[in-house]
Amino acid sequence: MVDMTGAGDCLPDFDVEGLWERLSGDVEAMLTMLEMFQDEFPRRLTALRDGVGRGDLKEVSRCAHGIKGLCAGIGAERLRALMAAVEKEPSLADQGFFREVSAGFLRFAKASEELRRRWGR
Repeated sequence: MVDMTGAGDCLPDFDVEGLWERLSGDVEAMLTMLEMFQDEFPRRLTALRDGVGRGDLKEVSRCAHGIKGLCAGIGAERLRALMAAVEKEPSLADQGFFREVSAGFLRFAKASEELRRRWGR
């Protein structure tokens, strides 16, 4: 299981301020990115799970790298840290890892939904 104690515990599920700053306050761009992330993340996670199921550690690392970039772009910092750990050590992608990722994605989705309601989408 990926150990997120220590520095990882301090990371936000969603760095809204950082994304807002990177997008120069463009609400439409933020909402579009949130929708894209919520569509793309589950697809990529499925590919990572498939790699785990096949025992293909290179594929697991490759998938984790791609998901890490997706998370970094949107500000899903805890998910990014989880993926960085699995990219480096693919054998960490166990049931505990997938539970943590699922919980983190749900927290991210909740925060994202609150923003969409606030900004009318």
